[in-house]
Amino acid sequence: MSLTLILVFLAIGAIALIVHGGFRPPVLPLPEALKDAELVFNEQTFSARIKELSIEFVGRPDRVYRTKDGLHHPLDIKTGAPNVYFGHKQEVSLQAFLLRKNGYPTGNLGFLSFPNAGKTESFRLFGDDKCLAWIREKLELPFRGDAPEKIQNANKCAKCGQQERCASNR
Repeated sequence: MSLTLILVFLAIGAIALIVHGGFRPPVLPLPEALKDAELVFNEQTFSARIKELSIEFVGRPDRVYRTKDGLHHPLDIKTGAPNVYFGHKQEVSLQAFLLRKNGYPTGNLGFLSFPNAGKTESFRLFGDDKCLAWIREKLELPFRGDAPEKIQNANKCAKCGQQERCASNR
């Protein structure tokens, strides 16, 4: 098949998406707490100035749902095994922190969806003080002499800029 023909198929697919209402995110298994919630953001980038640390903080939740009480709940989609790691809770808590910094009130629950396993897990979000402490810790990491702590998910190591100093590589 020639490159031109492939591009034509891709263009037809894009036109079909536009004509039939555009891209719709895949349906995920939702917990009871989100059954009547509205999907308000899908991979939307947010940024906020964190005055306490003099930085611009940027993040992009996979999904954000608004429940009938007006509270927003971030949901992160994971393709691996349905395990909830501390780092996942951190990530979603930081997304909720960013939502609050942008004026969106959040509930106290965050969600992780594992579509390959057909399940979604909920957990209690960490508060702003904890989120600020994590951000501060990451900002200070390059200037400290100690190695980052060992993590459970070794797949994260491939993207890390601290590989030379890391305890996970020893």
